[in-house]
Order: sequence, then structure tokens, then C-alpha cells
Amino acid sequence: MRNQQKSIRKLSVPALILSLVIPGSLTISCLADIRPEALQSRSTPADADRGRAIVLAGVEAQTGGNGDRRAYFRQGAIRVRLTDQWYGLADALANEWPNSPQEIEFTFIPGKDAGVLKLLDATGNPTGQVWGIHDWNTWRQDNADSQPQYVHSDTIKFMLPTMQYFLEMAYRLPDGGIFDYAGSSTIDGIDCHVVYITWDSYAGNSRSDQYVAYYDQSTGRLYRVDFTVRDSMPFVTASAYYRDYRDVKGYMFPYRIDISNLGDAEDLVHQYIIHSVETNVNFERADYAPDPDRAPASKH
Repeated sequence: MRNQQKSIRKLSVPALILSLVIPGSLTISCLADIRPEALQSRSTPADADRGRAIVLAGVEAQTGGNGDRRAYFRQGAIRVRLTDQWYGLADALANEWPNSPQEIEFTFIPGKDAGVLKLLDATGNPTGQVWGIHDWNTWRQDNADSQPQYVHSDTIKFMLPTMQYFLEMAYRLPDGGIFDYAGSSTIDGIDCHVVYITWDSYAGNSRSDQYVAYYDQSTGRLYRVDFTVRDSMPFVTASAYYRDYRDVKGYMFPYRIDISNLGDAEDLVHQYIIHSVETNVNFERADYAPDPDRAPASKH
């Protein structure tokens, strides 16, 4: 791994998304459809119910003694310290952090796009650079002596909610509108149940993302998720692998998330290495909203 200062680049979100995958793996002219081959048409209602049940069981496997997923969303904020590492073309084109790898402290409200991300130096101390989001308003602070300034930033709108979604993936997938059981598959020697999840229409559409979730049959926990990124480019696909689960006050959190080209764990483009997780952190609105009364903005 290298650790060098990077010049600040302002890429558009499409450029950011494009860099998540190697261009040779893309079909530029069409909408990606990642349904398993067995699910080119909708299965029976019983398979839909089974798929939904597996996804909900996956949440239970990660909540331990804390009950169902409602307990996760009712708790206070979560604070995560992590190393964000990009690789290859993604690092060259899309890494918005000053350093590679970048140390980060991210505090967010479960299930809501409201949070504060602090950049840390290599020793874990704050640099004074802070990004924030609330009600789709974005703001930043450039150093410890400056004040937070509201700015329109597609980068912040993408990076903070996306990081949070990856961290909360198992708890968010039950919000899907369409489920289908796709049988079982052995991934990296792990026997998994496979569930297809989407919204709006069974086949791929331009409005809604698709997910293919692989749940470890022995633990019930989420192991891998294949996904699309419709917000920015209709053809982008990738996989996230959830590794090194640890118990944090009854919740099982993955302490490593590997993001790779679709179905190829060795073709790594992005990685989160989590160092610590705190749950039920006191996090008032004034902590993430410098102007608490600011009117909501739009996502796009």
C-alpha cells in the first residue's frame, strides 16, 4: 500500500462511478441486468416469500440479542473508524481523499442520510477537514480554524450515503420491493442462499437498483452482494464481500468490506478496513447540521 499526498480533483459523479469497474468489463450501450440466469422470469409467490424470509433472517443473524432490525434503527448514532483504500484505476480517477489510503471517522444516524465524516491523518488524529450531510444539504469544513460552509457537492452526496449504505447493507436490503429466491451457490467454499432484490419491476429498469445477495447458510449472515449503481450509470455493476464479522454490543459488524468487479473477489477496486465501531453514540442535530433550520435540499 502506498501513502502519498494526492492533489485534489473534482470529478463528476459519473466519472466517479465509472472508475468503480474496469472499463473492459462494461457494456456501455445497455442497461445492466444482474438477475441470476435461473430468474429471467419471476418465480412463484412461495419463492418470493422464501427470499424475503432469508433476508430478514440475515438481519436477525446480525442483531444478536438486540432483536429485529427495528432495534438497530431506533438506537443512537454509530461511529466508525476505518481505512478507505482504493486500487488501480479507481484510485487514479475517483479517490477524492487527500491520501491513499485515507483514515476516516464517520458518524451517522442509522437508516438516515445524516452524518459527519472527519478526515484523519496517518496516526488517527483529525486533520480539521470535515464533510457533512443532512436532508440532502451538503457542507464542508476545510481546517480546524475555519467554519462549516454549505456547498453544493455531488461528491459528498454520493460518498457519505454510499459509505453508510455499504456499512448498513444487511439492514437496508429488507426495504426491497421485490424478492425472489435464486437457489443456492458455493462462493469461496461457503454454501450460500441466493436472493434477488429490486424495486419497481422484476427486470432491470433505469430507476431502481438490483441486488443479488448471498447469505452464508451456516451463520445466516450476509457474505456477498452483487449490485448496480443506477443513480449515475445504468451499466455499472460490482460486488461487495463482507468479512471478519465481530460482535459490538450484540450487533455483528463486518470489519472488512471488499468491493470488486462483479463476481471476481481478486479484482479489487475499493476496500474498507474497519478499526472500531461505537453504537448508540450521542449525536444531536446541531452536530451534523450547522444550520439546524436549513430547508431540505433535493437528492439530485
